Amino acid sequence: MMEAEYVGELLWHRHGGNTKISLLLPSEARREGQKRGGAPLYFGEIIVHPVASAQKLDVVYRQPIFIRWQTDHYVCGPIMAILAGFEHGSFSGSRANYRDIMRVAADEGKFIYVIAPDNVVSGNVWKGHVRIGYQKWISVPCPRPDAVYNRVPTRNAERSQAVVAAKRSLKAYGIPLFNPDYFNKKVIYDVLERSQADVYLPATSKLSDAKSLDVMLRTNSILYLKPTGGSIGHGILRVDALGSNRYRLSVLKNHACTTYKAENLRGLWSLIRQHRLPGEYVIQAGKSLIEFKGSPCDFRVLTQKNRDQWEVVGIGVRVSGPETITTHVPGGGYIASADTVLARTFGDRAREIEQEMRQMIRTCAQAIDAHYRGELGEMSMDIGLDKSGRLWFFEANAKPMKFDEPDIRSKSIQGVLRRLEQISRRNRMS
Repeated sequence: MMEAEYVGELLWHRHGGNTKISLLLPSEARREGQKRGGAPLYFGEIIVHPVASAQKLDVVYRQPIFIRWQTDHYVCGPIMAILAGFEHGSFSGSRANYRDIMRVAADEGKFIYVIAPDNVVSGNVWKGHVRIGYQKWISVPCPRPDAVYNRVPTRNAERSQAVVAAKRSLKAYGIPLFNPDYFNKKVIYDVLERSQADVYLPATSKLSDAKSLDVMLRTNSILYLKPTGGSIGHGILRVDALGSNRYRLSVLKNHACTTYKAENLRGLWSLIRQHRLPGEYVIQAGKSLIEFKGSPCDFRVLTQKNRDQWEVVGIGVRVSGPETITTHVPGGGYIASADTVLARTFGDRAREIEQEMRQMIRTCAQAIDAHYRGELGEMSMDIGLDKSGRLWFFEANAKPMKFDEPDIRSKSIQGVLRRLEQISRRNRMS
């Protein structure tokens, strides 16, 4: 016989200068608890006290939560956390993203809070952050979570001592972290080159000197030079061979594109050294992509893991804006419907190409995930499609930006919570 599951309400309330946690129980749960001799209620490893009413409490935050019987006590959960960055004694990152995730979790009776890296400490109670109104957040005591969603907002923050120490602590506590880190483009390209997904990878090599550039220019008239640790297109350079040993260099920085001319390879290399970002770069052959309304476009896709299987959550299109070298929306690009673009370009072949794209996404995701020992839970990809219908892998991102398509956005949040709950169960059962 299955045990009953109830929905209660967690209450954080001020009491004697401190913040306490109580649980507002529905009447049927209270009756069942009495039959079981007043069995304790656990919120993580915190024992919470049941209350019949919140009227006389100085409540600062409230949250619906599922309650279920487990052996000889009740448990509230699941309990999850979002690992953010640290800033001025609080936390940093996309608060709108955190808000959206927390809102959906609350609707589903799951508890998730935001944690700054320096609040990952010893003990069963951590300082978590919750939203109580428009742009208003407070810190409250929270139980140690069963799983953590890594949304540290920048690569620099990810490398900070605080985040490194927080990750080390999470591992020591046996708390699963989804996802572990940002991707390095060179590592991803090397992984795919050694896998069955190599057929989707454009010619790619390390940018080391003018000679490495010259070798690629001999067989490609368009090259993209990408920082291995870059994001949203910042620092990407595009080289166009114009003939007669002349070149055009386009530089994308801070969402603005600037163009320069070079009369020879030496002049081109001098411009590249002047405008590249510090750090390692890769060179990738450019492809002649399909167009939508006269502008090149590519596909932005989201894939998430569900019970160890990679599923395609959604496929969107990003169309290049005027005078830019990428399709990123912050740089002037705009979104379009994948169904519309495929149908207009390929007609009756549209469905076949979409199915091939979905298979490609799963193949690439599996190869990348295998390199990370199966620790990944989601990724987005930038995929190109040329006029012959051939698919090309451009990039993968371990921490996808918010998708503008409402259906993809909704499914993505549900997928994050589902994945956290799945690895939470695993953690509790191990």
